[in-house]
Amino acid sequence: MLLSRNVDRVADVLDLPTLLSSAISSSTAAAHAAAGASSVTSNANYASALDLHAHIRRLHTLYPDSQLVSSLAGQAEQEMKTMTTNLIASLHAQGIKLAGAMRTIGWLRRVAPELDEAWSIKQTGIGSGEGSLGALFLVCRLGCLESMLGALDPLRELADQETERRLGNTKTDGGWSAGQQTEKYLKKYLEVFREQSFAVISMYKSIFPSALPAPGQDDAAPAVKPVAESNSLQPIPSALATFPLHLVEMLFDTLREYLPNVSDRSARDSLLTQVLYCAGSLGRLGGDFSMMIALLEEDLKAELGHQDNTTTEQRQTEEEWVDVMKKHRVQASRLELLASGVGTGRTSSPVERAASPLK
Repeated sequence: MLLSRNVDRVADVLDLPTLLSSAISSSTAAAHAAAGASSVTSNANYASALDLHAHIRRLHTLYPDSQLVSSLAGQAEQEMKTMTTNLIASLHAQGIKLAGAMRTIGWLRRVAPELDEAWSIKQTGIGSGEGSLGALFLVCRLGCLESMLGALDPLRELADQETERRLGNTKTDGGWSAGQQTEKYLKKYLEVFREQSFAVISMYKSIFPSALPAPGQDDAAPAVKPVAESNSLQPIPSALATFPLHLVEMLFDTLREYLPNVSDRSARDSLLTQVLYCAGSLGRLGGDFSMMIALLEEDLKAELGHQDNTTTEQRQTEEEWVDVMKKHRVQASRLELLASGVGTGRTSSPVERAASPLK
């Protein structure tokens, strides 16, 4: 009798996991339709999913001995794990923007608070303050970068063929110069690497500003504050501390492997100039690696000297990186002059001087 009078309420309670699953699936579809940027619909659906999950947890708190409510709570936890997986997968999207990434990290802080250090450890000024979310974000964006670089596999296969010809000392066809396919591959590789590496690090600094040192902050200040002795691994440093080094190492491994294929001096200068522009782009974020091309030059000379014992090729590449650095600095200074408007001021002043006696 009591069940018959409350059949509608029981039916509503039984529909909660289905509603939660529908909200999560619809929000995921809306996020994919927005091409990596979270739309208003997906935000509303994620909020509804969190409200439903909170309601189910509240019922489980009120009726802890009910097997029905416990079963519903278990289903809700599985759906929330699915939501967490979908949010993490959205961080792999190629077209993700800063606003969409910030919203996704915000949802992850609410869905999986154990990933956020601020929810579990109340320590101000100690550690990076990002928990595991910072490392998770960088790993996802690194996977996206590797997938975009993997799309260049057709060009890389042609470059591998030129590597085999170089190692086998076989001559190329008459219509192609040595290393032309490798040059195309490295140019596209550097272009993708420069754009994506700058976007990842700048996006990280905008999403996790607490992981950055404050202006005028003393490095010895955190050591004064007490740290829990139960965990000797705390505080956890920022994940950004070693991420640029990994990116640069990945770039230079590719250059060491394929740059010896390019035998033309002007082509190598163009590639090294592109590397310097990439270093300058990361240098705006504190990751300048322009001087590492000197080490790359030594590896290139060793490779060329191993393939050819003559000193002509070695003399040709002896001071190549120095010339590239000089040309790059001259071009950079010219661009700065044009950007500051100095050139326009110089052209207008003689005209004014010539026109002044007529007054």
